[in-house]
Amino acid sequence: MPKTRKDKAPAAAAASSGAGAGNKKKQPAAPSQEELPPKKRQRGGAAAAAEKPDNSAAAASPAKPSAQGAKGPLPTVSIVVLYRDENSSSETKVTLSIDVLATVADLKRLIMVQTLGSLTPERMKLYTTDRFGNNTELDERGGNGGGLVVAYKGIDRDGKENKLTLEMLGNAEAGQRFVQNRTTLVPIMPKEFYQGLGLPPPPPPAPSGQAVANELAANAAANAQFRKAIKNRPKTPRKTRGGASGGAGAGAGEGEARSVPMYSPWGEDETRVIIDYLQRKGMHNGCWASISKELGTDPTEGKPVRTGVQVKDRWRNLCLAADRTDTKKMRHPVAEDILVSVRSIRTLANGKTPRQVGKLDDGTPKESKGKGKASASTAAPPAAPPAPPPS
Repeated sequence: MPKTRKDKAPAAAAASSGAGAGNKKKQPAAPSQEELPPKKRQRGGAAAAAEKPDNSAAAASPAKPSAQGAKGPLPTVSIVVLYRDENSSSETKVTLSIDVLATVADLKRLIMVQTLGSLTPERMKLYTTDRFGNNTELDERGGNGGGLVVAYKGIDRDGKENKLTLEMLGNAEAGQRFVQNRTTLVPIMPKEFYQGLGLPPPPPPAPSGQAVANELAANAAANAQFRKAIKNRPKTPRKTRGGASGGAGAGAGEGEARSVPMYSPWGEDETRVIIDYLQRKGMHNGCWASISKELGTDPTEGKPVRTGVQVKDRWRNLCLAADRTDTKKMRHPVAEDILVSVRSIRTLANGKTPRQVGKLDDGTPKESKGKGKASASTAAPPAAPPAPPPS
């Protein structure tokens, strides 16, 4: 009897399986660790490399808590929802069975399915009541659908019926609640709960808008307090290279307080002392120090009331004021007769400063008439004649 196509099929399958078995036997064995180059050898040998699991896929996509990842069926929780029907005004009871990984949003959608769409999740307000009359709302707002139902206070996972009260909100109240943020934190189950189910724990929820605002406000308050502390910190005296306090002078001791001269505006009497001196003696070297001595000293400290530098600065400001045409607009106006005297003194000195007055026309400094020095205008006395020879 000739073989049909149906008879040939099993034979072909057996032949292909035999060929496959023959190919498997002919495959070369994996090289040992000794035969591989040092860079390609793995720690623990080939057996350890074969037993090492490939976690690249798991690292690329971390496992999420779900019913599919659990080993075996998930435990369930019995829920009894009591609510008052708006049409009949009678209390209605709905019995549900949810798994332990169901969220508040999942529970509200399941209630809507059980009531054939007569109750919408946006208008639902679920809460538990303890023996003391305290209510705990199951809020679906926030991360992860409001968290797991079993994480809320008042929910028992030991097979007992958990009674929930359902309150239907009005449209206006439901719309206002929809735009508001969650006032309480989303409850989180401990890691042991997920380990018992054979699931990895979920990542921590992101902080809500109110939590971020509170953290920013706390940081701003801390920064303001730090700036205030820096501003009010005690100031330490600056030290120079010699170890003395800054500005105390060459012979000041360690830690000596720095003496800062207080500024006081120039009075008209002090200004007239400068004018009178320059009208009497004119410009010369050391005139500013001489005027400082004429102004007197402070009886309490024994120091000059005005230093030579301050006298020089006052004369410079007087010269600037004399060159102005709108003297009435000055912050500290000067009497007109004083400005006229300043102009005449500058004319007599040919606009020169005391340092320029102390030099000759060729720019060389004049020789002083001190002791032991001859004047440039007087000639040296002639030498005495030689003594006559003795007879």
